[in-house]
Amino acid sequence: MSTVTSGAKDDGCLLNKFVFDEQSIFYKVFWTIKVLSAFTSAYLYGYMAAFRKADSDKSLWSISYVFEIIFAIDMILNFFKDYKTYKNNTH
Repeated sequence: MSTVTSGAKDDGCLLNKFVFDEQSIFYKVFWTIKVLSAFTSAYLYGYMAAFRKADSDKSLWSISYVFEIIFAIDMILNFFKDYKTYKNNTH
């Protein structure tokens, strides 16, 4: 049997208020959006490169910026995600 301990300590530090659990419903919804964005953005960038639509169509750039913002938010959230250590008690 293994036990799970949380990495965040409630020592009154203000930064610990921003730490969240990766099992929260909000992070799971955002993770789903991120994965769908990753698949979709690859096709968008391929379309922009194959048909040279990058210069003529500004709406494609707007969609591209939305994808980049989603990926930037994901990178920032990784700094605040709670880490867990797993200890195996089979010894």
